[in-house]
Amino acid sequence: MFNKTFVHVCMAVFCALILAPNAFAQNTSSSANSQGVYMAVLDKDVVLDQSMALKNVREQVVNYQASFKKEIDAEKAALKTASEQLKRKENLQTPEQFKAEQVKFQQSVVALNRKVQQGNVRLAQVRTKATSKIEEVYNAVVNGLAQKNGITIVFDKRATFFAHPNLDITKLVAAELNARLPAVAVENPWKK
Repeated sequence: MFNKTFVHVCMAVFCALILAPNAFAQNTSSSANSQGVYMAVLDKDVVLDQSMALKNVREQVVNYQASFKKEIDAEKAALKTASEQLKRKENLQTPEQFKAEQVKFQQSVVALNRKVQQGNVRLAQVRTKATSKIEEVYNAVVNGLAQKNGITIVFDKRATFFAHPNLDITKLVAAELNARLPAVAVENPWKK
């Protein structure tokens, strides 16, 4: 019952928005005084998928991940060698000496795990910082196109059942975003 009522109210508001400009325009002597509701639809996922800057950010992050993985793999290999050496020393040392070396080895493992976690956090932070720059320009592009073309409402295309293709500004936004922001420098996460 609630869902039907909600849908009916939404449809009534939508119809009122559509019909209001026409009724208002008929009651005024000058069309310059009328303000209508001009709509557009936009598929943000398509815009971001076509974004050269976002592709550039992804490439940079992948390169940073690869260098980090190479460093971590080298440290893991060193730990594996240390583990094998520790096993060989078990019968050659006193229990106290072996326990001390075992604790030292475990601390090295914990330190490596902490380094991996911190590295992943830093990678996520620089990725988020770079993508927020793209988001800022994206918002500016959408707002600019809306103001320039007198658009008063922009709907998410994914949430729209039907929209005439002439209302779709996705390609315009994608082209403008790429023109304004072809690339974004991703901060080096390992730089101290």
